[in-house]
Amino acid sequence: MTRKTDLKLLKRIEELEAQVASQAEAQAEQRTSRRGMLRLAGAAAVGGLAAAVTADPVAAIDGSAVLAGVSGNTATLPTGIAVAAASTVYGLGCYETGLGALPADVGRPAVLGHATGTAFTKGVVGLNTMVFGTGVLGVSTFDDGSGSGGIGVWGKSRTNGLVGEATRDDGTAVEGTTPVAAGYLAVNGVGVLGSGLLGALRLDPNDEVAPPNRATQFFANTFETDGLGPLDVGNVWFCYEGGTPGKWRKLAGPNTAGAFHAIKPTRVYDSRAGAPLPSGVLLAGANRTVSVADGRDGGGGVITTDLVPAGATAVAANITITGTIGSFGYLAINPGGDLVEGGSTINWSSPGQTIANGVTLTLNTTRQLTVLCGGLPGAATNFIIDIAGYYL
Repeated sequence: MTRKTDLKLLKRIEELEAQVASQAEAQAEQRTSRRGMLRLAGAAAVGGLAAAVTADPVAAIDGSAVLAGVSGNTATLPTGIAVAAASTVYGLGCYETGLGALPADVGRPAVLGHATGTAFTKGVVGLNTMVFGTGVLGVSTFDDGSGSGGIGVWGKSRTNGLVGEATRDDGTAVEGTTPVAAGYLAVNGVGVLGSGLLGALRLDPNDEVAPPNRATQFFANTFETDGLGPLDVGNVWFCYEGGTPGKWRKLAGPNTAGAFHAIKPTRVYDSRAGAPLPSGVLLAGANRTVSVADGRDGGGGVITTDLVPAGATAVAANITITGTIGSFGYLAINPGGDLVEGGSTINWSSPGQTIANGVTLTLNTTRQLTVLCGGLPGAATNFIIDIAGYYL
């Protein structure tokens, strides 16, 4: 490159400036310092001849506005970037050095943001400052009419695939909705779908005080838990009426019985049968521990294994005493192994009686009951246990 060549280029720049000066006032609202732009064009031309420029210039066509850098220029028109090649890895990318090959799960994105923590800490961020606006919106419009469709937003990570944070008291961190499309039945899809090897949904406890005892405003139809961490023992609650703290129902917890499962009434123990042992009348002052796990026939043989499944906490039972001995006696039935008598379950007042009583009985962890017999000296009776349901 010679000085003579440089002078020619500068002269050409001055000629271009003179040609566009007359249009400056009419196009003032779109003016972005044409002198600066032309000087950039001139510098690019010089760089092309001298190989002294290391970056390609930003180009805009068809009147589109492109804003490059952080100068005082304004880009007021929409800018479209067309990528025609079907096999292109990505359309528009902003990435740090050392991007390398994209993971297979990324696919071929139209827009790629890449961060390693050196210069950038977020790949893509959407910032919204208006009321009810949206920071980032993912929309999938594919629908073939059979209910199938694409995915609006997909989050994948070794720790947290998608995280939502609400900073207002009445905000929503993550919201899932399924509006009904025109021409379809008024049956919505799934608002939020969860699946995972360790659970589909987890409520993260952050307050060991039960929700009904908190001085906090809650909305109706809210689920909450109590505890101080994922390994802490807690309860699951449902708010059926909003307020401070609102009105709640406990759904599950270590001290709740669980859901009731009604079954066909089935015999699980008869002291008159030969099995299971021990059998025979139960004397006053004695106790007997029996299993209610299996359904049995009249002879004591098992006909239904695990009629009451493992993990059941209680049973709905019908207790029958028959062939009573003595003028007064009673049975008290506790969880298996509990020998502390708290109250009677069924009583008799004369010999030879047959009496039944429907009760709910708590089990131990091995599905057993302990039956204690009390009354006047010499009192005794046979007893039968039939099961009509269990809690699990």
